[in-house]
Amino acid sequence: MKEQILKLRDEGKTYNEIQKALGCSKGTIAYHCGQGQKQKTKYRTEKLRQNNPLLQKVDHFKTSVKKCVQNRVQHFHRSIEKNFTYLDIIEKYGYETKCYLTGEDVSFRDAMSFALDHIIPRSRGGTNELHNVGVTTPAANQAKSNLLLPEFLDLCEKVLKNFGYKVEKPSESC
Repeated sequence: MKEQILKLRDEGKTYNEIQKALGCSKGTIAYHCGQGQKQKTKYRTEKLRQNNPLLQKVDHFKTSVKKCVQNRVQHFHRSIEKNFTYLDIIEKYGYETKCYLTGEDVSFRDAMSFALDHIIPRSRGGTNELHNVGVTTPAANQAKSNLLLPEFLDLCEKVLKNFGYKVEKPSESC
């Protein structure tokens, strides 16, 4: 894309003409053509990430598959059909929410209080999309690992029974 933008710009095309020809945004064109745009964007992004732990974790959630691919686990690769941002997470859950596994309070303002879980793990066919994001405590996320929710609940039940607890499932009502 960069080469095409620069070629059209060298031909004297305006940003509007380049946008029509390539179907990209003017921001993308400015990023590649403007003086110092890359540095401004990098600085702005770093500053925003420092002040917003949720942004960091959403980026990690959406891109962590790439790390798996780099480690030769290519069958885990999933694309994001509908991209989302940290604002979509806030709209879905609010700034203050509860861990979907433990019920503990979680605040998106405190990076240490939450993790973003793939409800259906990537290794089990889950995607990096908004509908597959669960908010958890870091400990609960680590304990769940790559288990599906029913498997995780069965494991929790076995642990509790091993330590002498009586576990009763709530009766299902119509």
